[in-house]
Amino acid sequence: MVPVLQSPISHVLPRSVVLLRYVSTTGATITLPVQAAQDSERFVVLVGNAGRKRWWRHFRRAASAEVWLDGESHHVVGEVVDGTGEAASFYRRRFPRTAGAEPAVFVELRCDSRTPSELRRVRCPSVGS
Repeated sequence: MVPVLQSPISHVLPRSVVLLRYVSTTGATITLPVQAAQDSERFVVLVGNAGRKRWWRHFRRAASAEVWLDGESHHVVGEVVDGTGEAASFYRRRFPRTAGAEPAVFVELRCDSRTPSELRRVRCPSVGS
């Protein structure tokens, strides 16, 4: 999945599938595909089966990351958010079939707006811009 999302054919996948990349506290670079609801300043990810996954715990405190979308990498700051808050509602409106079991874990990835972007909808800055 990672090579496809970084290839010229990535446009055949839905825009809701993005790559999330961050450096763990041990220094390992973690890259994984996630489904994200997007607007002009953020991505919101629902962590499926959160009890069985560890990656999202990195974002219990705000942490830098990158999101790969449309052939470009974009700076974001991610943080776990309340499963009943606005970000969770935003995600559920975008993906209504995911109402599912509570408690849900969501990670909000806010775009770092220090540099301009050329994205159509999401206005995150590109890495290296």
